[in-house]
Amino acid sequence: MSHRRLSCVRIAAVACLAAAPMAVPAQSYPARPVRLIAPFPPGGSVDQLARLLSAKLAPQWKQSVVVENRPGAAGAIGVELVAKAPPDGYTFVLSSPGAIAINPHFRKMPYDAAKDLAPVTMIATIPTAIAVHPSVPVRNVADLIALGKGSSRGLLYSVSGSGSQTHLAGELLASITGAKMAAVPYKGTAPAALAIASGEVNFGISDLTTLLPLVQDRRLRILAVVDAQRPTSAPDVPTVAESGYPDYVASGWVAMFAPAGTPADIVRKVSQDVGRILNSPEGRQAVIQGGMEPAPGTPDALGTFVTAEIGKWGRVIRTAHIKVE
Repeated sequence: MSHRRLSCVRIAAVACLAAAPMAVPAQSYPARPVRLIAPFPPGGSVDQLARLLSAKLAPQWKQSVVVENRPGAAGAIGVELVAKAPPDGYTFVLSSPGAIAINPHFRKMPYDAAKDLAPVTMIATIPTAIAVHPSVPVRNVADLIALGKGSSRGLLYSVSGSGSQTHLAGELLASITGAKMAAVPYKGTAPAALAIASGEVNFGISDLTTLLPLVQDRRLRILAVVDAQRPTSAPDVPTVAESGYPDYVASGWVAMFAPAGTPADIVRKVSQDVGRILNSPEGRQAVIQGGMEPAPGTPDALGTFVTAEIGKWGRVIRTAHIKVE
């Protein structure tokens, strides 16, 4: 063999060796138990999704997938844990918008969601709706906006806390439509929904799961969902976009993230494996029964979405001059 040909063989061999470590992780992954951080207490939407994925991924991966509840600071404690974890593919977090796209606009966080986390996949959206007391003389969002524009004092709407997703959803509606309205924060979704049913406020924005029992009792009426599509649990309820405001979407969501620097092949594998679970009839049914809509996607799609969410809610907060103590 000539010296030149031998050199070429050596170069090719070195190249194969260099590439080999990149291929090994996904082929042998996971080789030990995986941690799935739920940054909220047991029983909520995020915890339900985490336990669904744990139960389905463990037999598929032939490894334990351990759900760890790390509540506190509106999800920030659990997200920080993952942002600072080794980027080896063995620690993930399920997060809602607060800790990722909203709270960083209000206070300095111990992590930078855009830099310290690797998007894996969207898990689900949380259908959220605009509801009114039956005595309010409106039948749709257009009527509600007209009422707000014609009122000298404006409309009051209930939300599940100052600076919450529902608060910002109302501020976004006001900025897009020009209607006069002011948020009345309550301590949680249930009190906010009851405030609509009791007539303490003109309308409210809350998750559909909390609202539907009050609708069935005829204590309030739903006008529209703030999501991009009609939810499976209420297919007859139009979206705000369908009601004449095509630029308005304010969905709640839950997504999976890994520490930044996690090998891309592992991120892709996890995203695909989770997607298969959520797209299966059994997985879809479990998510829908929990009051959510399955919404799996690619890491790139989630990254683009989160960037847009961070920008959108930042603009709403600045325009409305929202402050959170």
